[in-house]
Amino acid sequence: MSENSAWIPFLTPFVHFTYCFGTSFVRSKGSPLLIGGILAHGIAIPFYFRAMNEGLFYLAILPLLLTVCWFSMYFRRKR
Repeated sequence: MSENSAWIPFLTPFVHFTYCFGTSFVRSKGSPLLIGGILAHGIAIPFYFRAMNEGLFYLAILPLLLTVCWFSMYFRRKR
């Protein structure tokens, strides 16, 4: 079990990327999309901390940029 759980922090960005990519093509603008976005981006937080603690700052840059772009896209759609 511990061998499999060691991979979780490295796999969370894929959940994050999948949600961001998948919802980029959805026309919905409502609360479920925003709540899902917050959860998907929240899932990636352990990855950010692990990357920062291990000195791999460059690995956290792409998900952080994607987060900013996704929320920008969401609020632009909402207008």
